[in-house]
Amino acid sequence: MANRKDSATRYTVNSAKTVEEVCEPLFENFNISYFSYVKFLPDNKYLYLGTDEEWLQCYFKNFDYSNKVHQEVQDAFEGKSFYSLRIGNQKSIKEPVLNAMYEHDIWNAINLYTSHESEVEKFCFASNREDVDNMNFYLNNLDVLKRFIVYFKNSCDSLIDASDESKLALVQNREPCIIGKQAPKNPNNSQLLEKTKLKKYSFNVECQPTILSAQEFQCLQYFTRGKTMKEIGIILNISHRTVESYINNIRRKIGYKSRSELATIFAKNVGPSLLKASGI
Repeated sequence: MANRKDSATRYTVNSAKTVEEVCEPLFENFNISYFSYVKFLPDNKYLYLGTDEEWLQCYFKNFDYSNKVHQEVQDAFEGKSFYSLRIGNQKSIKEPVLNAMYEHDIWNAINLYTSHESEVEKFCFASNREDVDNMNFYLNNLDVLKRFIVYFKNSCDSLIDASDESKLALVQNREPCIIGKQAPKNPNNSQLLEKTKLKKYSFNVECQPTILSAQEFQCLQYFTRGKTMKEIGIILNISHRTVESYINNIRRKIGYKSRSELATIFAKNVGPSLLKASGI
């Protein structure tokens, strides 16, 4: 076990300079001072790369990754891709490994998790303890961070190859993550959605506010996906003539007549959150 940990430590520390060089464009252009990459495998093995040699040595000497990260990895193995933020002062930190990161001035960070069939990748972008405003940068520039991730993986494809067992560390005293395990559903979610159904939908078309009823909005979604009036009627349990009247009413409100025109204006002006709220 010690040999595995020693070999993983050597590999990670020896790779730090290369990773740092790849991250130079990131560090030069943004208020980011630390980057790390972790590839988690379902048998509790993982590959860890980062840009701070001192921290990496401290980590392997004293810690496994945190309980919080372990839960996030399990969530990712369930098929979710998401991000988590690491902020706060020292008093709010409950886990030793996170406390140590704070002491090493690696903080105010975002972790981006990407789920694959048999592995999970975590990309960490961090600054220092004082840069609390970096949270706004992360959330407003996720596309930039994701673009860098593509660049990093292309530049370090051999470094992140986990086929060599000597690169991999092993998590101690943790249950292995379960691939595809379904998290228990929160019954309050469906109750909230049921009790907060939208009766109308408002969005802008060419800077002009447009309001559709719930059924008009649903008809429009299916219509722009190529469904016929009859098919929409069956899906929504209404007559095809009612569907036709809704579509004609939408055309009058929006000012576009053809299906392709409606589809274009719909895709351009209706955001993902509004689509999700519709339940379709």
